[in-house]
Amino acid sequence: MKKFFLFLSVIVSALFVVSCKESTEDDEYANWTERNKDYIDSIRVVATKSVSANDGEWKIIKNWKLVADGFGSTAVANTQDYVYCKVLESGNQETDTPLYTDSVKVHYLGRLIPTKTYPEGQVFDQSFYGKLNDNVDVPSQFLVNGVITGWTTALQYMHPGDVWRIYIPYSLAYGESGNSSGSVTIPGYSTLIFDVELYAFKRTGSKEWTKK
Repeated sequence: MKKFFLFLSVIVSALFVVSCKESTEDDEYANWTERNKDYIDSIRVVATKSVSANDGEWKIIKNWKLVADGFGSTAVANTQDYVYCKVLESGNQETDTPLYTDSVKVHYLGRLIPTKTYPEGQVFDQSFYGKLNDNVDVPSQFLVNGVITGWTTALQYMHPGDVWRIYIPYSLAYGESGNSSGSVTIPGYSTLIFDVELYAFKRTGSKEWTKK
């Protein structure tokens, strides 16, 4: 009888482990905090190598709320203090960049990190659909200081016409609590990935937009 109960206990334990494993594999957000941390750490490694090589493909920008040290910081003490920007297209580098108090017009598409169901990351917000067409799609307009810290940080270094893929750690996005105000819930501790084109910006009190 004892052997039977021991055998039954082993079977139940095995089924529990298999069930938990299947449940974890089916859960898009399993180990979400750890996966997001590992993801932004991997981006940091790639970006740091690029900046060290001075190849112009990546920029590392410190949180604007901290003491700014500009581009090219390879001694990154805390991954969460920086945004990592991959340059997809360069705009007019002869123009100024937006200030904290300026208004901007941007096209953007925001995604979460890749998962099994969404290998390119689930889209949670966007200003256009399909392929971007500047002649048709209307850019979103807002204040540089009116968005999440990661956006505010990156925008102050962009020139009109720049298209960047911006990787924002959770601490510079929606933090530990996430955001559920949109059509897609953003879990806490989420790294956000934004493709952003700075279409134009305008100084406070001015009527003129600086474009690419």
